[in-house]
Amino acid sequence: MTWEPPPEPAGFPDCAECAYQLTGPVETCYGCAHQSMEAVSAYACPVCSQARESSDDPCINSLCNDPARSIEAIDAIAMHSGGLKRAIERYKYQRQWGWKLIFARLLLGYLDRHYAPWDVGLVVAAPTWTGSGGRSFGHTEEVVRQAAESDMLGYWPLDDSPQPVLTLTRATRTSARGTLPEKRAAADDLAAATVVPDPSRIRRLVLVYDDVCTSGHTLDALARVLRRHGAERVRGVVLARRGWG
Repeated sequence: MTWEPPPEPAGFPDCAECAYQLTGPVETCYGCAHQSMEAVSAYACPVCSQARESSDDPCINSLCNDPARSIEAIDAIAMHSGGLKRAIERYKYQRQWGWKLIFARLLLGYLDRHYAPWDVGLVVAAPTWTGSGGRSFGHTEEVVRQAAESDMLGYWPLDDSPQPVLTLTRATRTSARGTLPEKRAAADDLAAATVVPDPSRIRRLVLVYDDVCTSGHTLDALARVLRRHGAERVRGVVLARRGWG
């Protein structure tokens, strides 16, 4: 029998045609996608991952210098552009469910490279409202649940429970494309509508997963809720950072 090398990945975002689409593994998918996605700048703000010209430049995001900020920092896997932007839109708005497999592997790949499992108490999803007037499915929760399923050895404390740690009680204001005051108002509304059914599950450092970050006020609002219920530290991990300007 002649040995044949394994097939090459199809390249991100051509995941539907890839031999590794259904099986991964995480390292293959993360490594492939990382070559195609727009990287976060080496000079990015250490708090919100916004691009800067140099590490000496101040960040123009008001959240980063807010003394009342609850979130420690927001890590972005890549920038919100190109194939990643299109993939997020297809998953979120066109119901191309297969993308949750890929996004879950990107999340796990990032965690494997930037965090240690023993330092993290819990990985939760930014909650989605699926009731009246809301989305048709919990797009963030589904990615975290898929990540838990793909984490074969159970390294990461991913919130895959039927009752998520962070749960919305009603529809909230939208903040996408809004002004800064509108984003702050939407964040306050989100915090008011978010409950923690079982605070005993919150431990040490909590990571909050979301798909896209623009200003960080949404994640900061969720961090406020988590810290009020016992989290010592809260950080955000997002698929994509939307650039300004």
